[in-house]
Amino acid sequence: MNFYPGPSKVYHQVKDWLNEAYETDILSIQHRSQKFMDIYESIVKNLQEKHNIPKDYTIVFTSSATECWHILNDSFGSNNFSNINSYHFFNGAFGKKWFDYRKANYPKTTFGIEFGINEELEDNFFQQIPQNDYLPNIICLCQNETSNTTQISQKMLSEIRQNRQNDFIFIDATSSWGGQNLNFNDADAWFTSVQKCFGLPAGLGIMALSPNLIDFYRKNSAVFPTNDIVYNRYNQLSFLIEKANQFQTTYTPNVLNIYLLSKVISFVPSISITSKKIEKRANHLYKFIERNYYHLLITNTKVRSKTVLAIRLMPEGVENIKKKAKKEDIILGNGYGSWKEDTLRIANFPQHTDIEFERLKEFLK
Repeated sequence: MNFYPGPSKVYHQVKDWLNEAYETDILSIQHRSQKFMDIYESIVKNLQEKHNIPKDYTIVFTSSATECWHILNDSFGSNNFSNINSYHFFNGAFGKKWFDYRKANYPKTTFGIEFGINEELEDNFFQQIPQNDYLPNIICLCQNETSNTTQISQKMLSEIRQNRQNDFIFIDATSSWGGQNLNFNDADAWFTSVQKCFGLPAGLGIMALSPNLIDFYRKNSAVFPTNDIVYNRYNQLSFLIEKANQFQTTYTPNVLNIYLLSKVISFVPSISITSKKIEKRANHLYKFIERNYYHLLITNTKVRSKTVLAIRLMPEGVENIKKKAKKEDIILGNGYGSWKEDTLRIANFPQHTDIEFERLKEFLK
């Protein structure tokens, strides 16, 4: 049983889908073929229907969520966007990495605001950001910070959107998209990787872009599709958008994982059902962990993640539990970043079963 928070357990149906992909020659199709475009289009339609993604949002495939950082950083940091400020709010390792990458390339327009792991992100954090009608800011957030198992509530995201309507909001939802019921209208760019809540092998990222963001980029970009355009990067945003509108990618993609994604998204129930199940199980797990005298890394219940949990122990205790778990064929997640040595992380993703969590509870007693 694999409770690592990514890559994590894959759906057991993946074995059958892999065989189906081989038998139907999916592994050999071209990414400009009608078959591929049909698969791409089916994913978009199912994401709209089951994850409530607005129909005017554009779905783009990348290699990973990390690549999405770079695409967004470069697209809105250089050339005609070089005077746009990017504000990164973070309390953990992944949010800081996103900030560090942009700061390294665009230091004059990149600003980091760090807050505590048990601290709620509130509107007063954003009051330090200047607002104007002619030049938007970019606000970057990790909705679910996998390194320390915190999250920003949907209520807070909606408040930020309401109070920052002239700005663009980018959200890393790597450990929540597919597991939590997100309101995609609350941000202009969302992205994830499939090895977490989608229950698939690593190697595919998904990005959803709002029409407002695309329109702003189109009007201000020095490079947007024309008949004689020559792109200087394979993952240039304008190129990605152009191909996404045709249900294609800019390069030969991970066709197998895209096919597997089409199977998963047609197989799973609506996100409202999945999210309720995940939240209920998380609440039970948190109570169980505390009843059995373990210490949770996050003490503020309002900012605890629903999809990844962290237990805090002495370093020797961490190693001891991991060794015992391995003997029971249970894989627990290592800590990450500042919490690498003294925490265990446990994934609570849709592909995990209640039976598996009952076995985990028996082990932890």
